[in-house]
Amino acid sequence: MKDADQITNLLEAAKAVLEEDIIPSLPNRKRLNALLVGKALSIALNTTYQMVRQGRNEPDKNNKVLSNQIRSGVYDESLTGEITTILSQNVDERLEATTPDFKLHQKFSQHLTS
Repeated sequence: MKDADQITNLLEAAKAVLEEDIIPSLPNRKRLNALLVGKALSIALNTTYQMVRQGRNEPDKNNKVLSNQIRSGVYDESLTGEITTILSQNVDERLEATTPDFKLHQKFSQHLTS
């Protein structure tokens, strides 16, 4: 996974440079092309996040196991403690995989990270 992490970091850096430095300095007629490149980088990031996530665990299997554990009372009824950390990590992974801008810019105020 080290290679995938390096690819992700490189794509994130390229997207940040494009959005923060290059696009603002372009004349209007060239911004559309740069925005297209930015969209392509977002898609590449999204795909890379999904591949990394699939390589790290088997989400469907883990979600079924976790759901069964919650139903059977493995965790306390108020769902505090260890389960909070597990669920928070799950949400973070899903946001990272589906919304690259979340990780890059922390744009979504509804989600509070620890």
